[in-house]
Amino acid sequence: MSQRSELARELFLQGHSCAQSVAGAYADLTGIPQRQLMAATGALGAGFAGLRYVCGAVMGAGVVLSLLMGGDDPANKREVYRRCREIAGEFARENGSYVCRELLGGYSNPEPSERTGEYYRKRPCPGCCALAGELLERQLRELNLI
Repeated sequence: MSQRSELARELFLQGHSCAQSVAGAYADLTGIPQRQLMAATGALGAGFAGLRYVCGAVMGAGVVLSLLMGGDDPANKREVYRRCREIAGEFARENGSYVCRELLGGYSNPEPSERTGEYYRKRPCPGCCALAGELLERQLRELNLI
């Protein structure tokens, strides 16, 4: 496991959302202060604001990848999408899905849960953050961005 993917896991364990944790672990590469990038990805946690759609860790990886690949340029859209789909596909191969609700075994409460020992025992989220960070790192290495 890379140092950054471990940081993504640690940020989640400190109480940040999955999306914030992955984005925050790579913030220094983007030129955006960590706090600001984590604020910008705040609504993406828990499958977008608790709706349990695409895992926030995968979305956080996509945000960083898009920032670093110049995702604001329409000419880059196809390649950004392709690489984000690669991350999502590999994530699903490892976990059986990239859908938050499925990763959590059908759990669908949209409200943030209290972070207790029981919460962490029941959830794959810290590992999902680490995996998304690892998959992001592979893409960034392929692109010679790290």
